[in-house]
Amino acid sequence: MARRPDIPVRRAYAQVGPGQLHYRICIPQEPTRRPLMLFHPTPKSGWIYETIMPLLAAQGRTVIAPDTPGYGASDPPHERPSIEGYAEAMLALADALLAGECLDVAGYHTGSSTAVQMAVAQPERIGKIALFSIAAYDAEARAAKLRSLAPFKTVCEDGSHLSRMWNTVAQLSDARADPEWRQRSVTENLRAADGPAGYRAVYNHDLKAAARKVRQPVLLINAQDDLWELTRLNRDCFPHCIYRELPGTAHGMFTFAAPEIARLLQDFLDVD
Repeated sequence: MARRPDIPVRRAYAQVGPGQLHYRICIPQEPTRRPLMLFHPTPKSGWIYETIMPLLAAQGRTVIAPDTPGYGASDPPHERPSIEGYAEAMLALADALLAGECLDVAGYHTGSSTAVQMAVAQPERIGKIALFSIAAYDAEARAAKLRSLAPFKTVCEDGSHLSRMWNTVAQLSDARADPEWRQRSVTENLRAADGPAGYRAVYNHDLKAAARKVRQPVLLINAQDDLWELTRLNRDCFPHCIYRELPGTAHGMFTFAAPEIARLLQDFLDVD
């Protein structure tokens, strides 16, 4: 793995509405680019971006990776979670940290939906959008997924729920993900206040309709994970989109393919 630039990833909290949001932030000595916010998938946290954040900051941008309300170390939301609510919280965090500055956004899975909704809600605040896989389900598929959604943190006396979660994480992870990474990934799952809440938010959100309203430039990167085929089928749902595929990558790629992904983002974000 490439050596990380010597730019520290710091952690802090911000008061957003009635609760606190936990975030990671990486600030270059002399920022020359728009800030970049990174949004994680369900049920992880900004932890997934710790390896890539210094690489992106070394390009001259302040990088912020928040924990979605109810995940990581952020307080749970006080209302039923929704993508619109997540976007509102992240825009409020941007207001608190960046004083109204225009920013770029990037997301993965649930984070992609949040980034898109931010661009729709306040288009003047968002410069460019980078999306890693999209949950672009039609209404019928979203309804079916809502009906089948079940708690995944039910505790069993014999601890078998942990082995099931371990096996699920292993199946979905990048082939380069080692046992230590998978253990941390399982730990992030267990920290979630309401594990499936983010999925409910995604399945209640019409991403395809929101995508048609996006006017910003979009980079859609398709990782070979559980949204590989769906993302490929919906590659044309954004009006202004560059599409790239990353075969052989999956959950964990921001750690194990960090230099490659950082270059892809730089090539997109830094072109006027």
